[in-house]
Amino acid sequence: HDTVKSIDIGGRYGWGLNGTEVHCIEQTVSWFLGTRATARDPDGTCGAFKCSEGAVMYLEETFADAAGGGTNNFAIEANGGTVLKRNHTNIAGTEEVSGAGSIGTF
Repeated sequence: HDTVKSIDIGGRYGWGLNGTEVHCIEQTVSWFLGTRATARDPDGTCGAFKCSEGAVMYLEETFADAAGGGTNNFAIEANGGTVLKRNHTNIAGTEEVSGAGSIGTF
């Protein structure tokens, strides 16, 4: 967070037991290429990719898999951030937009 600019190539994130696996916040700009995020919170909200507070997240050739035990499983969540996708696949979970967030393509 805090205006960091980052690139992740081929990262594997997941299998945590709570919350969101990849979360970018506070004016960051992040590009994920070939990255996979697997979220499995057994009893609450889980998310694979989340973008908040003015951050921008690029997802290219990525995979999101959010299938926890709770009622809210988000493959992508944009709550105040911008998520842009190219050749992205949601294996499980929904896409959620709130606040000034947005999800689109590039």
